Amino acid sequence: MATTVNWITGEITVPRADMPIIQVSPEVRELDTSAFFDDLKNLEASEEGMPWPDTQRHNLSYTISGVQYAEAIEVIDPYFVTFEDGQYRVSLSGSNNNIIDVATANQVGILGNNSAGLIFNQGQSIGQGDLDNIADAVWDEAISGHTTSGTFGSWVQKKLLTVSKFIGLSG
Repeated sequence: MATTVNWITGEITVPRADMPIIQVSPEVRELDTSAFFDDLKNLEASEEGMPWPDTQRHNLSYTISGVQYAEAIEVIDPYFVTFEDGQYRVSLSGSNNNIIDVATANQVGILGNNSAGLIFNQGQSIGQGDLDNIADAVWDEAISGHTTSGTFGSWVQKKLLTVSKFIGLSG
């Protein structure tokens, strides 16, 4: 049984068996949230789902409690997520999301992994000036310093030598 959406009640049901076991005891299953949200988009695009509002919103960057986070996927009202009831945990992986906030309370424990390296920090972000400086540093680097066998620099060195010999620039 795959993830389903009850379009009338807004319940998104995730079957236990559709999530791989990542720990046997106590049982922990993993929900790849990126794949989960792709599944929801496919359900929205189905003939049955087309007339209903979207189940999710994709935020490129957002702020919670003064912290600016990287992109996230958010289940939006009136939808909520129900994991098949049972004594196990679900580890959310793949995206920042609000699944914990919109999950039905039952026996399933949800392990959220939001912001695991996905916090947007303007002070550490690379801007266009940084990108320009990096490009300049790469393109202005002396060719003679790149001779390590098996690297792109070494390959370019050999090609330049071949071309130089072909056109008679070196002996």
